[in-house]
Amino acid sequence: MQDIPAVHRRRPPSKRTPTTTRRPQRLDRRLSRTEKNELIQAYREGASTAELARHYRASKSAILELLTKHRIPRRYQSMTDTDIDHAEHLYLAGHSLTVCAKLTGFPRQQHQPRPQ
Repeated sequence: MQDIPAVHRRRPPSKRTPTTTRRPQRLDRRLSRTEKNELIQAYREGASTAELARHYRASKSAILELLTKHRIPRRYQSMTDTDIDHAEHLYLAGHSLTVCAKLTGFPRQQHQPRPQ
């Protein structure tokens, strides 16, 4: 039997699998200017990043990245009375606001001491 010329040999199967097909486009490139403005307006009107992520079929971090790029201030979950008491206890124990933020998981701006 004669060898098949190299040009006619079968290529090895592609290393791509169905899960690694195409990388999705960045949200900022995928959405039109109008869609971006609608997303930003919905966020300003109270829509959560999780809701926006589901609506625009994107990750929550992609939504946050887009909001940050467009200089939209983030909303944070409010601290409960228990959270405030815990942060106050940490602060009065001598921890810095930065340490209080790390230990409670809330941003530093929410750890301002209560007025006496």
